[in-house]
Amino acid sequence: MEELKPCPFCGGNAYLDFAHGSNQSYLSNNGFAKSTPILYMVFCDECYTRTIACENSSVAMQIWNRRAE
Repeated sequence: MEELKPCPFCGGNAYLDFAHGSNQSYLSNNGFAKSTPILYMVFCDECYTRTIACENSSVAMQIWNRRAE
């Protein structure tokens, strides 16, 4: 698994989390609205900044690490 970079705002530790919920909607990679029971996000444990909800963990981690540059 890819290592998460520190928070770009406060330098806090980041962690991967997920949410359950059949009624959550989001835009998929191809731009279409989609629903899924599990969505992944990366959070900062200091300032609670987070990524958007993603359909898989690797995408959420890539988005977070791109922001931290």
